Amino acid sequence: LASASNLLDRAVELAVRAQNQMPTWDIYYSRGLVRLEQRRLRAALDDLRIAARLARAWRWSAPAAETARISAESKLDQVYSALIQAAGGRYLETGDRALVRETFAAAEENRAASLRSLLSAGRARKDLPPAYWDALTELQRAEAAALRSPTATGRQAVQRARAELARNEASTAPGRENALAPSPGDLAASAQAALGPDTTLFSFHLGDPDSWLWAADRAGLALY
Repeated sequence: LASASNLLDRAVELAVRAQNQMPTWDIYYSRGLVRLEQRRLRAALDDLRIAARLARAWRWSAPAAETARISAESKLDQVYSALIQAAGGRYLETGDRALVRETFAAAEENRAASLRSLLSAGRARKDLPPAYWDALTELQRAEAAALRSPTATGRQAVQRARAELARNEASTAPGRENALAPSPGDLAASAQAALGPDTTLFSFHLGDPDSWLWAADRAGLALY
């Protein structure tokens, strides 16, 4: 683990330094897994948050072929599972309620994106216009710039690039207008508000070594 950690530290350093290259999500994901094994949960969570953010853009740049889509969804599920594992572990250590909401949002966001991808699987992306790929490239550049220099301006650039890509997708594939839209500011609060007064939502995430259960009603949200 120590050797893996040192090598991945160097890989991250080189990826962030490269000016003309998109830092790849799998470097951060791999280092996050090492840190999880070392029980460095706070550091693991930092890496896995970055991995999930970069992987969102990567998901939509995958080839349209069915095997490629399934492979992409499988890899993304691993990233989100590790993120939930790290954030859930930190919650058990610290009792930070924000982590309950973050894990719930991560699980539901990944589920929703996978479902949208499945429903639109029949629409091949090979016929998408050049503007779509230009918008995707711009999103990747914005993500890389925000990673190198995390500022409010960088975050706004990412949001603009994501919105532009969503508009391109919506114009060429009706029904996918929310595929890349940012999640609601507080997904848990939105879900709770949608529940009836006598309704409880149970949401499960099955993982290794731990599985997680969220229980939500109008009064609150709990993580087990």
